[in-house]
Amino acid sequence: MEEKLTFKACQIDYRPDESFWVFQSDKDAITVYFQLNFHTKMEQELANVLCIELKNTKQCKPGVSIEYFPEEQGIPKPIQDGFEVKNLKSNPGMVSMKIQKSVHLSKGYIQSLDMLVGFRAFCTYHVQANVN
Repeated sequence: MEEKLTFKACQIDYRPDESFWVFQSDKDAITVYFQLNFHTKMEQELANVLCIELKNTKQCKPGVSIEYFPEEQGIPKPIQDGFEVKNLKSNPGMVSMKIQKSVHLSKGYIQSLDMLVGFRAFCTYHVQANVN
């Protein structure tokens, strides 16, 4: 019988107003949620448009499944259920990325971690570049 490896969900405080949450979404995958916080109205609107376009990535196989949770939709249920987040603010919202063990973690976790942090930096760069 195959051994089932599990881990406890965790919160990583990345910046004073942004955190990551890591969950084991099933036996062979993890899902990482992260906040996006932009401080000007223009940045928030541009980030919202960028994130709305991400909804189509759920159809890409075997790609990373990316999902966007606009602020008005509220905090994703796994975070609400597992952590104290009553006053959590994300503007324009939160993004999740589901990473499959066989596809994305087969060569170790560094590449996937770089992808997550790089994706967040990509969003920030393109939003702020369009504002300036």
